[in-house]
Amino acid sequence: KPERTFSQETQSANRLSSFFEGTRDKCNACAKIVYPIERVKVDGTAYHRA
Repeated sequence: KPERTFSQETQSANRLSSFFEGTRDKCNACAKIVYPIERVKVDGTAYHRA
């Protein structure tokens, strides 16, 4: 098994964290974070589905 260097580990961690960068939207009604799976956008503003 080849050894991983520190830079390889940080690159894979950065790649993984980039999947979660889109979670910065906040619900216009309750001001909580809206995750992509539950997000509904109306006229450019984010809301929860429920």
